[in-house]
Amino acid sequence: MLDSEISLIEKLEKDYQNNEYENGLKLIEENLSLINKKYYEITKYKIIFLFKINKLIDAFVIIKEELNVPYIPRDFEIFLKEMQKKIFYELHNSNDKKLTIDDLDNIDKLSNDQLSVVIPSLKNFNLYVLLDKIKTILLKKDITNLNKTLIIAILTDFKINENFNVLKDDEIISFNPVELKDIRECDDFKYLAKKIEKCIDLPLNISQLVNRLTIMYLMDIYPKKLNNEEVDELFYATLDLVNKMYNMSTTSNNSIEKTLKNKDIIQEKLNKLLETI
Repeated sequence: MLDSEISLIEKLEKDYQNNEYENGLKLIEENLSLINKKYYEITKYKIIFLFKINKLIDAFVIIKEELNVPYIPRDFEIFLKEMQKKIFYELHNSNDKKLTIDDLDNIDKLSNDQLSVVIPSLKNFNLYVLLDKIKTILLKKDITNLNKTLIIAILTDFKINENFNVLKDDEIISFNPVELKDIRECDDFKYLAKKIEKCIDLPLNISQLVNRLTIMYLMDIYPKKLNNEEVDELFYATLDLVNKMYNMSTTSNNSIEKTLKNKDIIQEKLNKLLETI
């Protein structure tokens, strides 16, 4: 145990200069009780050390947690966003496989945030060795529908011919990836796109948000699909919600006066999706 934050920072700087990153991380853990006024400076060292030893997911999760705090110093925010960009580059743009099968061995135990970082890299691996773990993930309540959809999309791209179940909103949906279409090729997606395209009288900001929310809704429920009547109801319920948000009363040339029987249910889900954008 050290006796002050200053002495801790001096040790961390020495570890940084000597490339002894794991030692620096251990030092931080052993001296957590000291950290107070120099919290941001020490957290910077922690993120850098994790990045240097390629613990990218751990570093990413810390960054995301810090960026979600209502107020952080401007220089610390700039540092976090710069490191976030570096991590995204390492994970998504590098030709080298930064994640290995060993890294993914505990994929079914990752938090939702950790899984968000790993999912784009799944396309680089032989998914067949991970299928049992993926089946576990798809049934976990603490994994978001969107993350599950992204995993299903990758399974579909790989044309995996096996039966799966996914839990979404307390409903179990059974599917076989080889039988699924890319979500952009599904009839409900195409029908919705044409419907929005025809609404030329909608203000651009309204049209864009309606488009974004309705597509997010379809992604949220995938591989479940909507028929044309259900897509109509989704569209008008979304338009109604966006109108209320902007305190407007816009309609489209195609608008129809009718009671939307599932409007409240749709808008409740839309409000949850709004929290993610």
